[in-house]
Amino acid sequence: ESGETIRTLQGHTDAIETVAVVGDGGRAISGSHDKTLRLWDLESGETIQMMRGHSDLVLSVAVVGGGARAISGSLDGTLRLWDLESGE
Repeated sequence: ESGETIRTLQGHTDAIETVAVVGDGGRAISGSHDKTLRLWDLESGETIQMMRGHSDLVLSVAVVGGGARAISGSLDGTLRLWDLESGE
């Protein structure tokens, strides 16, 4: 345990505001000022799903339903519920 970076995940085009671990810890979801959320595979560092729908900055995200869904909050004044399997 050296404290060194294991992997860098890249894909958002603006600042990342929020991140949450999904399920057993093999995935994470991030929300960004680019108005998107991304579901990540932490082993490969690849984006599994990119979720669009907010019209302004994504400020918060939480995982619900045992890791099957996420809820995000945005500066657009909405909360959105996402199915993490379909990305909808």
